[in-house]
Parts: sequence; structure tokens; C-alpha cells
Amino acid sequence: MSKEHVYDTQIAPLMTQIIAVCKMHGIAMLASYAIHGPEGAGSEDDLYCTTHLPAELGIYDPVLARATQSLGIRRLSVATIKTVEPDGKTTITAVMP
Repeated sequence: MSKEHVYDTQIAPLMTQIIAVCKMHGIAMLASYAIHGPEGAGSEDDLYCTTHLPAELGIYDPVLARATQSLGIRRLSVATIKTVEPDGKTTITAVMP
């Protein structure tokens, strides 16, 4: 089982729930995942998934904002999560800031 498959089937569904709870309660959060290709870190097959949410009133926590910058993320964007079930069913979830 590939790391990408583990992320898609086990982590992404949990992240979708965590994101929803954080948004509902105005909890700022930062989560970042690195899925390295078979050649290891730094290969063109690397995949990254980062979620950064503001607290109430859309205000980003300054500590989390600095951490986001250190990850090399300079702007907000839409994230998509692709989940492929064992039966082949595919779900794509878009998470927008």
C-alpha cells in the first residue's frame, strides 16, 4: 500500500472532519503532510498537503502564519482531497479558505 493511498484513505477523511470542526468553532489550525516519492525527499514525485485555517473573524494566528511561511507557502489557495475507495469509488473534496 503506497503512502499516497494511506493518506487518501485514512488521513484525508479525518482531516475533512477536523477542518469542519475547526471552522465551526473558530479554531485556528495548521497541518502539513509530506508524502515522499520512492526516491525519498526532494524528488519530483513528492506530494505536499497543507491546511491553514484562521480563527474567528478570519484572523490568522501570527505564530501559525510564520510557520506557514517557513513551509514556503506564500499565498492561500484551494485544496483538493482525492479519496479512492477500495471498490474504485473516487471522491474529490475541495477545501477553500
